[in-house]
Amino acid sequence: MQNKVNLSPIEKLIMRLFCYPPQGRITKNIENPERQCEESNLGTIFGENNFRKAVNGKVVMDIGCGNGEDVIQIALMGADKVLGVDIRNLFDTSQKKAEMLGISEKITFSTKLLKEIPPEIIDVALSKNSFEHYDNPEEILLDVHRLLKPGGKFFITFGPPWFHPYGGHMSFMFKYPYPHLIFRERTVMKIRCLYKNDGASKYREVEGGLNKMTIRKFQQLLVKTGFRKEKIWLKPIRHLDIMTKLPIMREFFTSTVNAIIVKPGL
Repeated sequence: MQNKVNLSPIEKLIMRLFCYPPQGRITKNIENPERQCEESNLGTIFGENNFRKAVNGKVVMDIGCGNGEDVIQIALMGADKVLGVDIRNLFDTSQKKAEMLGISEKITFSTKLLKEIPPEIIDVALSKNSFEHYDNPEEILLDVHRLLKPGGKFFITFGPPWFHPYGGHMSFMFKYPYPHLIFRERTVMKIRCLYKNDGASKYREVEGGLNKMTIRKFQQLLVKTGFRKEKIWLKPIRHLDIMTKLPIMREFFTSTVNAIIVKPGL
């Protein structure tokens, strides 16, 4: 049943011109513009030899591990120990898979907060498809900095960044790109109530949260939290590589941000 929302005439016009019908919309099986790297494995994202070498024989932590599929993948790449951490306990399937593959002794899943974990116990950290969702990304970086051993590496991949055409993660309701930049947050979230019945009135309140992470903000946070940049590379929208080379335009034409950063010390 459609949620009852009192829209202004302008909001009704926006919904009519820019949105799919709230009820009965057929979801086509097409590439999701918000998650172009969702199905990519870690070797593809970071470079097979690079990532495998980084985790081989090491203690690795997957932060925001979800159902734990990447934890399995990391263990199979030769990691000595892998800790998967998430606030939700969705690990049952991966735990059973680890037992079936004979790698369960390498793997631990936890719903602990990062602050509850002892310092300097991991060699490598991973954050995949989560950095634009963290309520306090600076705090996450500081926590990971504390957990890493000196010289430890943090592999990060996330997208889309905020200025991406679908950086507002609203492609389920908007037909056209950039609605989160064109319309006020209040307007977008009010119309969203016709599609989602979760009570969210701000971007940070949607499921998973949205922190409006931009490329510039991400790079500033790395410096602020004491990490050294080893490599940052940007995956462009539809192979528009030249746009990611331009300081201003890259914010609008980057699909995914990939980074390898290091805690100084070795």
